[in-house]
Amino acid sequence: MMSTLYYSEQGFVSPNNCEEINYFRRAFKSIILPETNTPAELFILARPHDMGVPPLKILVNGQLTLEIKPEGNEPAFRWYKVTIPESDLLAGRNSFQIWSDGSGMNAWTIAFDQSIDGSQESYLSLDAGSTKTWRNKGRTNQQAGEYVLRIRIDEGQDPEPPRFAWEPPDHPRLAYLRNLIPEEIKSSDSLMTKVHQLSTWVASSFEYRSSALASLYTPWDAETILAWGKTQKGQNGQLPIVMCVHYAIVYITACQSLGIKSRPAVFTEDLGGFNGHFAAETWIPNLNKWIFVDPNLDAIFYQNDEPMTVSALKSYEDWKPFVRFGKGFDYQKKNPAIEEFMNIYLNGRFAKKRAIWSRADFLAHPELTPPGHGSLAYCETDLIWQNDASLAMFPYHVDQSYFDQPSRE
Repeated sequence: MMSTLYYSEQGFVSPNNCEEINYFRRAFKSIILPETNTPAELFILARPHDMGVPPLKILVNGQLTLEIKPEGNEPAFRWYKVTIPESDLLAGRNSFQIWSDGSGMNAWTIAFDQSIDGSQESYLSLDAGSTKTWRNKGRTNQQAGEYVLRIRIDEGQDPEPPRFAWEPPDHPRLAYLRNLIPEEIKSSDSLMTKVHQLSTWVASSFEYRSSALASLYTPWDAETILAWGKTQKGQNGQLPIVMCVHYAIVYITACQSLGIKSRPAVFTEDLGGFNGHFAAETWIPNLNKWIFVDPNLDAIFYQNDEPMTVSALKSYEDWKPFVRFGKGFDYQKKNPAIEEFMNIYLNGRFAKKRAIWSRADFLAHPELTPPGHGSLAYCETDLIWQNDASLAMFPYHVDQSYFDQPSRE
């Protein structure tokens, strides 16, 4: 984009441990900006406790007070955008104080990224601003971290997306995962046969369970996903969240264990809604393209007997003529959540907005995997989005041709 996003977190948010805001409990955030000659856009990821709560207030540099009222039909984390006149912004450090009326933890929740220590840019006050701490933040008053508030100004330009990161081929965990893959898959001579079989194996391995039915988010670790998904028990015996993203992570990691390049494919109809999806794209060398593989629904799409790319699919409003479901779909379609999702699947509604995740090195760098993707509005800065003006709260934007090129390693 011909503008620049300023932020100090990476959107690694767990919805169960964010920051509660009221009159006494106030969040303070600072962002360093250059001089700007045009109004700026402020983005904050927040959730009202109910639709009738008082507005969320943001004091900008001690001068301008912005108000945000709940949006949508029900309480949910969503991105809120407000405009700040250029006259209220400073060249240098800008401060933002966030609060709402009331004294209990039942007004607003703002998103909180615990992967960053927050020692420089985010503070919490428990006495309406008289004193502040950077350590004892979050719902439990025990975390450090950064509040998810971003600013976009017209000056400058967003950076180029990072190069894609794969698992090291000799990573020892890949060998352990490879041992779990059925022999008939590993022994197949056909790449497309392997891709279909891997998709079926993953889709048939565990039952889909979203954040509407559980609260313990399963890490992006293929063996852990398989274990927790099959037993329906995670840490401390809790029922784990295992949803579309987790099928994709198992599939992508399993592909890498067999020397097949696959990457995460991320979709949503609208950032303010729930109609999103997480699947995969697999590189087929003889076709010189990334094909769309959905290991949650065990679906691959074909046109004239050739597997299709996401770009090709998005040119059609009806995807039914192209889909080929594997046997894993028979297992998945029994789930009411999957049955409901089919209402937006084969018409492509879920894929109005498209991104890829910039990494697939989930085993080598678990610290670079998010703690709650898919359980709240998309917010991670590792997402590389196809150009869309409504996605200005993210730093990486590319045109369609980017997705169809061989990976930039």
